[in-house]
Amino acid sequence: MDVRGGGACARDVRGVRLVLQKIYVLPRFQGIGAGEFLFRHAVEYIRSVHPAPCRMELNVNRNNRALHFYERMGMRKLREGDFPIGDGYYMNDYIMGLDIK
Repeated sequence: MDVRGGGACARDVRGVRLVLQKIYVLPRFQGIGAGEFLFRHAVEYIRSVHPAPCRMELNVNRNNRALHFYERMGMRKLREGDFPIGDGYYMNDYIMGLDIK
């Protein structure tokens, strides 16, 4: 889904676990509710296409300030993951989840 100043993308993984790939909000649109709008819209979309209980997950870098945003949206840290991205570099993420009923 795209809106002026931001966007979100989700994909089905295994039927009961869906992955929110990213939410991007341009800096000039941050702090005015755009991210919350995109997040809540993604959750409502998931409910509309998958009415049974499921879990939405996403990876967020452990040093990313968006971590606090996702916690405010009700997500919780499920586990940590260190994912190689090449040349000896790793993405050091929290895998976060939100149970959707």
